Amino acid sequence: MKSNPAVYDTAATFLQPFLAAPQRPEDTLNYHELLGFLFAVACSPEMIQPADWLPVIFNEQDAGYANIAEAERVMQALLELYNQINQEILQGYPILPARCRPLADTISNIATQAPLSQWASGFLLGHEWLGEVWDANTPDDLDEELGSCVLILSFFVSREIAEGYWREFNSENLSLDDMAAQIIESIAPAMVTYSDIGRNLFEEAPDARLIHPAPASVN
Repeated sequence: MKSNPAVYDTAATFLQPFLAAPQRPEDTLNYHELLGFLFAVACSPEMIQPADWLPVIFNEQDAGYANIAEAERVMQALLELYNQINQEILQGYPILPARCRPLADTISNIATQAPLSQWASGFLLGHEWLGEVWDANTPDDLDEELGSCVLILSFFVSREIAEGYWREFNSENLSLDDMAAQIIESIAPAMVTYSDIGRNLFEEAPDARLIHPAPASVN
């Protein structure tokens, strides 16, 4: 099963304004960041329960739900997104959601308002949040491959990070623009490799990652 745009579009219609609303705590993830974060969570080499990752979306603060009905609707939308991303991973087709695709002007993707930059920021947040999980499960012979994937998938977080990678890993003496173009071409295979590493390290049955909604709490 490849990407199902309807799931992303339906979720975005509700979650994008919800996450951006002034009732949300400071530094709540926006919709593009959320997609990157959920990708990182779904790739974890250990099962991460919604009760653990949900608070991260709201910067470990009260989400400010209006009522239980709104809380349940948010949880339903989040779990549908997570399950869609997880299904793509399990079937070998993790891809950037359409709303996070690179801008035509390659270097513009390192601007923090760019959708790809925000997806990368959410991904890096998720990967670093799960750092101890990766460290505990990743054998030494996979460190370099995993690190290469993280570099590619986090390149566009900010100009500072992109320029740092460019200075440190630019063995071909490319311009920043040319390196950014190469990175964009590498995102799709890096997503597959990163997810394959996590999936292969995960010992439970594949469908154990699918999450079924439970009654939500306002808190």
